[in-house]
Amino acid sequence: MTLLPPHYCSVCADAADRAKVRTLRGNDAEVTLDSGKTATVAVDLIPGVQVGDMLLVHQGVAISKMALEENHS
Repeated sequence: MTLLPPHYCSVCADAADRAKVRTLRGNDAEVTLDSGKTATVAVDLIPGVQVGDMLLVHQGVAISKMALEENHS
């Protein structure tokens, strides 16, 4: 089994973007990506998302919440 480096989609192995949650609206979140761009992403798959959380985002969908120690890398 090959383990992917952090910040990759576990399904297709493409790179995932780190994003910080700015606002929540139902099952969508407005986030700021590491690149500085803003985006709206679906957060349906991640329970308990809160403003300020760091997420991994792939193709407009949050795929995981980053652990505190991952937020600083």
